Amino acid sequence: MEIFYKNLNTIPYNIYYSNRNKIKTVILQATPFCNIDCSYCYLDNRNSKIKMSDSKILEFIENLLNYEMLASEIDIIWHCGEPLILGADYYNNIITLISEILKNKIKVTYQIQTNGTLLNESWINVLTSKKIFFGISLDGPKEIHDKYRKDRKGNGTFDNVISGLKILKETNTQFSVITVLCQETLENPKILSDFFESLDIKYISLNFPEIEGINKKGLPYNNSTNLKIFNFVKFFYDKRSEDNGLKIFQIEHTIKSILKNTSPPILSEHIPFSTLTISSNGDLYTFSPEFLGFSHKKYGSFKIGNINNYDFNLDKINNFKDEIERGVKNCENSCEYFVICGGGHPASKFFEQGNMECSVHRSCELNIKILTDSISRLIFNNLSNK
Repeated sequence: MEIFYKNLNTIPYNIYYSNRNKIKTVILQATPFCNIDCSYCYLDNRNSKIKMSDSKILEFIENLLNYEMLASEIDIIWHCGEPLILGADYYNNIITLISEILKNKIKVTYQIQTNGTLLNESWINVLTSKKIFFGISLDGPKEIHDKYRKDRKGNGTFDNVISGLKILKETNTQFSVITVLCQETLENPKILSDFFESLDIKYISLNFPEIEGINKKGLPYNNSTNLKIFNFVKFFYDKRSEDNGLKIFQIEHTIKSILKNTSPPILSEHIPFSTLTISSNGDLYTFSPEFLGFSHKKYGSFKIGNINNYDFNLDKINNFKDEIERGVKNCENSCEYFVICGGGHPASKFFEQGNMECSVHRSCELNIKILTDSISRLIFNNLSNK
């Protein structure tokens, strides 16, 4: 671990947020296995039932603490696979042990990103004794959700997710909802609004299906896409005046960015070690979490090391950093939307264009440019009518 730490200190000072590039987010892949088979999932190796070593991850976190590599406040997130496969007792135990290591030294928020199908009564004790924030994937009403999020036998998963949500509400557990946009909801946003408002859910995060990892099909992008997205955004923009209307994070965030005229955001994905992702076999990744498990002829494996031997590839990190920085600079020099996105997500660039220094890619068109144009137009029209 000492070699690992010394190597970290050889990274130039100017890529640090502060006096060291403190780790702010640790993403743990407890297992790559997932009990469902979503049509748009980007992760490979979802059949593997390998389990992360408890002792190794605890040792690694303790060393990160001892060598002062953790920020004063961090998020520990279980993601990339279905974390709940390992059961409630596993998380009760591992969170207790991590908390003992970090107590009175680091403020920790524990999060689990889950498909929600395995939340049942066995989780009640953990949910009431541990403060865990849950991210739940729910794509809308049953007929839409079950079309895209089926179990391994081809059955829909909606009913189990709704049962899981009920458990979270009964235990007053904090949770958020991630919804992947599909053609049905893009063309009829009222479907989403009516559904989530019926569940008393007021806020969701919306993902456009991207070309990413093993998923080679994103949201269809053609001449009618701009108009569809504008109409979708307009529907939710108009609902903002309703006290109990459903709000979408990406729309609210873009509105604030436009109105406040803020400086371009600094993305953690552009800075080494701000986010550290650890695979179930101990491999280490930084920058975009979506790099986990992937390789490319240009880069080789995206892994930068392994917690089992503290192997650490400084040259690879610097090469990634340099290419990402070139990409950010290209965006800044060529794109008027830079103030909104700050240079984009390296993984989105890579999986679409095969490099991280491009300034144009479809994910940017959908998530940033069309969205920003739509909201700018709506704000202008609203001001003109006053």
